Amino acid sequence: MKFLHDVSLLPSCKVVALYIGFLACGLFWRKFSSAFSLKKIMLIHNIVCINLSLASAFVIISGIVQCRCLFEMKGNSTVKRGLQIYLFSKYVELFDTVFMVLRHKQRQITFLHVYHHSSILLLGDYAYAYAPWPPIGALIALNSLVHVFLYSYYACTAVLSSVSHIWKKRLTQLQILQFMLGLMECTFGYLYHGFCIYGIIYGFSMLILFSNFYYFAYVVANKKTNKKNT
Repeated sequence: MKFLHDVSLLPSCKVVALYIGFLACGLFWRKFSSAFSLKKIMLIHNIVCINLSLASAFVIISGIVQCRCLFEMKGNSTVKRGLQIYLFSKYVELFDTVFMVLRHKQRQITFLHVYHHSSILLLGDYAYAYAPWPPIGALIALNSLVHVFLYSYYACTAVLSSVSHIWKKRLTQLQILQFMLGLMECTFGYLYHGFCIYGIIYGFSMLILFSNFYYFAYVVANKKTNKKNT
């Protein structure tokens, strides 16, 4: 319960509440406005996210290599600086949803999208405030590296309309692999190093949600496409 209490005191908790409120207001935006075309702004946004993710991964990894043990639950000033960059990037990434609302892309604002953006912001803030440790940094650095590829893909789609659909599938596979690796680290840390069980719960929830998305977006969709072609 201490974990949940500490999360409730984070500044990002208020931001998440505003974020959810914005989504509720966004339902009315479509009725009373025209869709915006934001390609140039989105391109800049994606490039900023790429660089922030690269910077956070580089700084965190620099801090981790200074440590004797990956599972050392002690504060590290270099890791903390990397987590600060990471936390800032999570605030910036909330604009993904803002752009979706302004462009009337309501179908893209799924439970997975909202849960992912909200929870990762809270956990990034928690890591920076309470746990700037190498093992937490490793999970964050892995997520940052995945986001380099993710926002590179978004940048390409913002400029080019002919980006292969297969890359989106590969990115989802990469995200699933990320959560599998993270879940393995959290489980090992829980069993042998006294990690909090919430890391396992969160990792499992993300793995289930992304696997569910992958199944319906690619497996089921391919089956339907094959039936139509036969």
